[in-house]
Amino acid sequence: EFRRVLFRSEASPTSATDTKEKIVGITQKGALRVALEDASGNALGSVLRAADTAAVTAAAYSTGNAVGAKRTFSSMALASGLGGILQTVIVRDKAGQNVNYDLILFDADPTSTTITDKAAVAVNTADLAKIIGVVSLTGIVLGAAATMGVLTASGLGLAYKLTSGTTIYGILVTRGAPTYASTSDVSVELIALPG
Repeated sequence: EFRRVLFRSEASPTSATDTKEKIVGITQKGALRVALEDASGNALGSVLRAADTAAVTAAAYSTGNAVGAKRTFSSMALASGLGGILQTVIVRDKAGQNVNYDLILFDADPTSTTITDKAAVAVNTADLAKIIGVVSLTGIVLGAAATMGVLTASGLGLAYKLTSGTTIYGILVTRGAPTYASTSDVSVELIALPG
């Protein structure tokens, strides 16, 4: 429990990777509570969130097809070339298709791999070293009248460091045969801790 809050005045960080300490409180036993901030004033304990809503085809898919084109998750690092720890992936399905997915994640743009919506996925060997990991999403939770659903993979602890920039790229692969009703039926969100 905090009895009071103190702030220490000091110069702001000068580069994107500099940090400054801020005393945020004192415990009942007199210990200081300290938080770190980056150059933008973001607490280094905050989360990074990014969603992608690449269009899908309002038609039937086959197992192993890409669901949407290449997925782009911006602002998944505090600065270019930094990283984080991916904790949660959420797939939202407005059509409530009861299928599982794999999400292949890359630390740089997989430029050698052709990613086409509703086509079989084959990652090019030139892009294999860019793979951060593959997240499997199973066990959809269906909403009202089974017309929508959410799949969540949490507690992942998947560490990553981006080659450059702050973007993670992905390919969502269906492991079933869904039929979507609208081109905006599927979205994917990543939640990570900054590294």
